[in-house]
Amino acid sequence: MTTGRGLRLGTTLYSFTNEFHDRRYSVEQLIGKVAELQLGPGLEIVGFSHVRGFPKVQDEFAGRLKQLLAKLDLEPSCLALNVDAFIRRTNR
Repeated sequence: MTTGRGLRLGTTLYSFTNEFHDRRYSVEQLIGKVAELQLGPGLEIVGFSHVRGFPKVQDEFAGRLKQLLAKLDLEPSCLALNVDAFIRRTNR
Protein backbone atom coordinates (compact mmCIF):
# COMPACT_ATOMS: atom_id res chain seq x y z
CA MET A 1 0.00 0.00 0.00
CA THR A 2 1.29 3.46 -0.85
CA THR A 3 0.01 6.53 0.96
CA GLY A 4 -0.45 9.90 -0.71
CA ARG A 5 3.01 10.96 0.48
CA GLY A 6 4.87 8.04 -1.06
CA LEU A 7 5.33 6.14 2.20
CA ARG A 8 5.12 2.38 2.01
CA LEU A 9 3.68 0.42 4.88
CA GLY A 10 4.65 -2.90 6.39
CA THR A 11 4.76 -4.96 9.53
CA THR A 12 7.16 -6.96 11.62
CA LEU A 13 6.87 -10.65 12.37
CA TYR A 14 7.62 -9.60 15.95
CA SER A 15 3.94 -8.62 16.07
CA PHE A 16 3.15 -12.33 15.93
CA THR A 17 5.61 -13.43 18.62
CA ASN A 18 3.00 -15.15 20.81
CA GLU A 19 1.50 -17.06 17.90
CA PHE A 20 4.95 -18.13 16.70
CA HIS A 21 6.24 -19.26 20.10
CA ASP A 22 2.97 -21.07 20.79
CA ARG A 23 3.72 -22.94 17.53
CA ARG A 24 0.40 -21.93 16.00
CA TYR A 25 2.24 -20.75 12.88
CA SER A 26 5.52 -21.50 11.15
CA VAL A 27 7.57 -18.62 9.75
CA GLU A 28 6.15 -19.34 6.29
CA GLN A 29 2.59 -19.35 7.65
CA LEU A 30 3.19 -16.06 9.47
CA ILE A 31 4.38 -14.48 6.25
CA GLY A 32 1.24 -15.78 4.56
CA LYS A 33 -0.85 -14.26 7.36
CA VAL A 34 0.81 -10.88 6.80
CA ALA A 35 -0.17 -11.05 3.13
CA GLU A 36 -3.70 -12.29 3.92
CA LEU A 37 -4.29 -9.39 6.32
CA GLN A 38 -2.73 -6.95 3.83
CA LEU A 39 -0.18 -5.74 6.37
CA GLY A 40 2.55 -5.29 3.73
CA PRO A 41 4.18 -4.76 1.43
CA GLY A 42 7.13 -4.26 3.79
CA LEU A 43 8.11 -7.13 6.05
CA GLU A 44 10.56 -7.14 8.94
CA ILE A 45 11.96 -10.50 10.01
CA VAL A 46 13.59 -10.98 13.41
CA GLY A 47 16.77 -12.90 12.66
CA PHE A 48 17.44 -14.66 15.95
CA SER A 49 13.79 -15.63 16.30
CA HIS A 50 12.67 -16.51 12.77
CA VAL A 51 15.83 -17.77 11.04
CA ARG A 52 17.08 -21.15 12.22
CA GLY A 53 20.82 -21.05 12.97
CA PHE A 54 21.00 -17.26 12.78
CA PRO A 55 23.33 -15.44 12.14
CA LYS A 56 24.28 -18.18 9.69
CA VAL A 57 21.56 -18.35 7.03
CA GLN A 58 21.26 -21.44 4.87
CA ASP A 59 21.06 -20.72 1.12
CA GLU A 60 18.02 -23.01 0.85
CA PHE A 61 16.11 -20.99 3.46
CA ALA A 62 17.05 -17.68 1.82
CA GLY A 63 15.88 -18.98 -1.56
CA ARG A 64 12.55 -20.23 -0.19
CA LEU A 65 12.03 -16.94 1.62
CA LYS A 66 12.68 -14.88 -1.51
CA GLN A 67 10.28 -17.04 -3.53
CA LEU A 68 7.56 -16.79 -0.88
CA LEU A 69 7.87 -13.02 -0.61
CA ALA A 70 7.68 -12.65 -4.39
CA LYS A 71 4.66 -14.98 -4.59
CA LEU A 72 2.83 -12.99 -1.88
CA ASP A 73 3.90 -9.58 -3.27
CA LEU A 74 5.78 -8.67 -0.09
CA GLU A 75 9.14 -6.93 0.21
CA PRO A 76 11.84 -7.47 2.82
CA SER A 77 12.24 -4.16 4.62
CA CYS A 78 14.35 -5.02 7.66
CA LEU A 79 16.27 -7.82 9.31
CA ALA A 80 16.08 -7.18 13.03
CA LEU A 81 18.61 -8.53 15.50
CA ASN A 82 19.76 -7.98 19.03
CA VAL A 83 23.35 -6.91 19.41
CA ASP A 84 23.51 -8.35 22.90
CA ALA A 85 22.71 -11.89 21.74
CA PHE A 86 26.40 -12.81 21.59
CA ILE A 87 27.72 -11.02 24.67
CA ARG A 88 29.63 -13.37 26.93
CA ARG A 89 30.01 -12.70 30.60
CA THR A 90 33.52 -12.70 31.95
CA ASN A 91 34.67 -13.10 35.52
CA ARG A 92 36.72 -10.18 36.72
